[in-house]
Amino acid sequence: MIRCLPLISLLLLLSQTPCLSKDFCQDEVMMADSTVTYEYQLTMQVRGHEITGICMMSQSADHGIMGTVISEFGMKAFDFIYDNGKVQLLNIVAFLDKWYIRKVLKKDLAFILSQMDECGMWNVECGMRNVEKKPRKILFKPNGEVEVINSRYKIYYSFTPMISNP
Repeated sequence: MIRCLPLISLLLLLSQTPCLSKDFCQDEVMMADSTVTYEYQLTMQVRGHEITGICMMSQSADHGIMGTVISEFGMKAFDFIYDNGKVQLLNIVAFLDKWYIRKVLKKDLAFILSQMDECGMWNVECGMRNVEKKPRKILFKPNGEVEVINSRYKIYYSFTPMISNP
């Protein structure tokens, strides 16, 4: 047992490394110099069940968006990359890693992120308007909150900007 302790420690250290995917790490390094980071409090309601947490997104100069969703308990739900109208889901937690859940999440995230404006994430002052593309609807509130409704699957998303204290 004592002989295996260094190996166990090494495996534990490697499992805690934030990014083991080579492509994801390269994207992070390339985007580090010209990114803008946004943080939102996220609420997802699915047929009476509610998931709350934090959604952190980084938007690069070429308008590609990388993000992660973390639950209130600090458990990462999933990472995503949005580029050219397509969403790629990465590191999905086991209970969400079903083909039908991934399919709906990809389409909903693609709709949500496609509504980002060139002058910032959902900047209401830049003329963002409510958009409806059946079965999805996005509503922009004056306080910066964004609500998205998927009426087909009865999924409700609410993104509330987090105010950072200097």
